[in-house]
Amino acid sequence: MIFLKLLLVFHVLGDFYTQTRRVNELKKQKLGFLFLHVLIYTLPFVLLFWLSDNLLMSVVVLALISGSHILIDILKIAFEKKGVDKRVAFLVDQILHLAIIFVSFYLLRESFIAVSGIDSQIQSWGFSLGVVRIVSILLVFLIVIKPASMIVELMLPMQKSGEDTNPYAMESGSKDETNYGEYIGILERIVIVILGMLNLWSSIALVITAKSIARFKQLEDKQFAQKYLIGTLLSVIISLMTLLIFL
Repeated sequence: MIFLKLLLVFHVLGDFYTQTRRVNELKKQKLGFLFLHVLIYTLPFVLLFWLSDNLLMSVVVLALISGSHILIDILKIAFEKKGVDKRVAFLVDQILHLAIIFVSFYLLRESFIAVSGIDSQIQSWGFSLGVVRIVSILLVFLIVIKPASMIVELMLPMQKSGEDTNPYAMESGSKDETNYGEYIGILERIVIVILGMLNLWSSIALVITAKSIARFKQLEDKQFAQKYLIGTLLSVIISLMTLLIFL
């Protein structure tokens, strides 16, 4: 499974960390930015040539990953221009990308080079963690930081024109445009993951309580409270599901 986790790490890095909001908007306007995004996205997968002993199949998989990514992104852009809900477009987009990742894993699973030698080298440096554990932890943190933020933002109820788009945003009238809500959500999920890894599950309630105290007065607003609760529950669910699946 380590090979599949590595492929997922490459996907998350390429589709969420190297693709900024600016690039995401520009690729909808100019095809050149779309190809630039796909090129950057594909770069981590070049490691397949070192992770697999089947050169020909590695080339085929690399071509499959890059070619399908272009096609899927073009279809997503086209559907969004036709008015398809962004949440639906995002969900279908990621399902298709992940399907390609699983196909790539299936094609290369038997030619994946064992990592026992790397484990021995790491242990000789005095570390008790093996490659599988390191990759698993890396994948979990990558998911709960960036993709999770986008999922929470997209899945919250649509806002009316002129209304704050983030239930954790600064109070109205504030000139500070920093999205503190996003940072709070990221820190919340990181703490939940760390507590889960330490098997301190009951302490997770303290994190949610501490965050709620900071918004105590605003929670009197029913609409705000509903959005806040949805965002918090989504954040916790994503963190726990990611832990249970990948660790």
